[in-house]
Amino acid sequence: MLAALLGAIAHGPAWGANTPGETSSYYEDALRRFEDGDVRGALVQLKNALQENPDHLPSRVLIGRVYVIVGNGAAAEKELRLARQSGADERLILAPLARSYLMQTKYKELLEDIRPGGRSNDLEAQLLDFRGTAYLNLHELLKADREFARALRLNPRAAEPRVGRARVALKRGRFDEALDLLDEALVIDPEARDARYFKGLVQQMRYQHVDAVETYSEAIRRQPGHLPARAGRVDSLLSLGLADRAQPDVDFMLKLDLFDIYGLFLSHRLLLKAGNASEAAAALRQAENVIRAYPPGEIDDHLPTSLVAARVYLAANKLVDARSYAEIYVQRDPYNPIARKVLGEILLRQGEARLAAQALYPAVRIAPDDPELLTLLGSALLEEKSYAQATEFLERALELAPNSPGLRAQVGFGRFAIGRRDEAIGDLSMALEQDPEAERAGALLAMFYLREREYESALAVAQQLVSHKPDDASGHAFQAAALYGLG
Repeated sequence: MLAALLGAIAHGPAWGANTPGETSSYYEDALRRFEDGDVRGALVQLKNALQENPDHLPSRVLIGRVYVIVGNGAAAEKELRLARQSGADERLILAPLARSYLMQTKYKELLEDIRPGGRSNDLEAQLLDFRGTAYLNLHELLKADREFARALRLNPRAAEPRVGRARVALKRGRFDEALDLLDEALVIDPEARDARYFKGLVQQMRYQHVDAVETYSEAIRRQPGHLPARAGRVDSLLSLGLADRAQPDVDFMLKLDLFDIYGLFLSHRLLLKAGNASEAAAALRQAENVIRAYPPGEIDDHLPTSLVAARVYLAANKLVDARSYAEIYVQRDPYNPIARKVLGEILLRQGEARLAAQALYPAVRIAPDDPELLTLLGSALLEEKSYAQATEFLERALELAPNSPGLRAQVGFGRFAIGRRDEAIGDLSMALEQDPEAERAGALLAMFYLREREYESALAVAQQLVSHKPDDASGHAFQAAALYGLG
C-alpha cells in the first residue's frame, strides 16, 4: 500500500517531468531499502534526494515516516507538516504525523491539528485511536474511552483501540477487564503494539512476577527495542531474586541512552545486589543529575518518569523530593499498586504511619499477594499501635516470604503485643537463627527475656549479639542487664 501510493506520487504527471534523474535514483533506492527494513540506509538516501531537490514530495513524505520509525519525533513532525502543506496524500501522512506528536508528548497539539471526520473508516479509526491516546495521557479518561469506542465502531477488528480501552480500564482499577481486552487484541493481532507490555505490567502490579517475566520476554522477542518491557522485566526479575538474569536488559537500555533515568536506577539496584556500593552510589547520583536537568514541570507531565524519579530519590533517602513525585503519580493514577508502595514507604520513613497506611490499603486490595506491600502496611499499623491488624498483614506477608528474618522479627513483635508470647519468642528465635546478625530480632528477643526475668536466655541472646557486633553498645547493655539479673 505504502509503496503503491508513494510510487503513484513519484511517477504522476506533476512529478515525473520535473524529477531529476539523480533525485529519482536516490529516492527509488531509499524506497527499496525502506521496504527491506534498512531504515538507516533509507534515511541517508532520502537526505541525498532532498538535498538534490528540496521539492521532491515523495522523499519528503517517506523521510517523515522514517523519522517516526527511528524515534525522532521532532524531525518527523517538521517533514510531515511540510509534506502536508505541499498537498501530500493524507493517507500517507496523518497517522505518522499523529504518532510524531505522541512521541513529543504534544497531546493538545495532536487533538487540535488532527480532528475526526471525512476519511475512510480504516484511517479514521486509526486517527481516533491516536486521539484517544492523547486524551489518556492528559488524564481525560471519559474522552479517551469515547474515542477508542468510536474507533472500534468504525473498525471492529482493530487491535489498537482495544489496547487503548485496556489502558483506560487500568486507570480505573479494572484489572480483569484490562486483561480481557488485551487478550482480545492479541488474538486479533499478535503483533499489537504495546499489548504484551501492558499485560506484563498488569501481572507485575499484581505481584505475578513469573508470568510478568514470560510476557515481557515475548514482547521483547517481537520488539527488541521496547524499553519499558525491558525495564519491567528487570523489576520482576529482581523481585524473584534473579538479578543475574537482569544485566543484559540494563546494558541494552544504557547502550541506547547513557542518561536513561530508569536504566541508571536499575543499574544502581543491580550494583547494590552485587555488593558494589560505590558504583551503585555513582549510578544513583547520575540518575539524580539527569532528573535535575529536566525543565521545571516536565517530569510531572510524564507519569512513568515521575514514578522513576520518586524511586530514585527514595533510594537516595531524599524523602521530600521522593514524596513530591510519588504524590503526583498517585493523584493521577490512584490504582497503581507499585506507585502506592513507593509512596507508602516514603511516608513510613518520614514518620507518617497513618498516612502510609491510607496510601497502602488500596494497593493491598489490588495486589493481595505482594509480601512487600503487606509488610509495609503491617509496619505502618505497628507504628500506629494497631497490633492485631498489623499482625494479620505481617503473617500473610510471612506466608509469602518465609525466609525473611526481618519480617519474621516484625511478626514476632506483633504477636508479643497481642499476647501470643510463645509464638513471638519462636518467631524472634527463628529470625536470629536465619540471620545471626539480625539486630532487631536479637534486641527484641533480649528485651522480652529480660521483661520475663528469663535472665539466662537473655544472656545467651546478648552474647550472640556481642559476638557479631562487638562495638555495638546495645549488646553489651543487654549482657550487663542479664548478668545483673542473675546476681
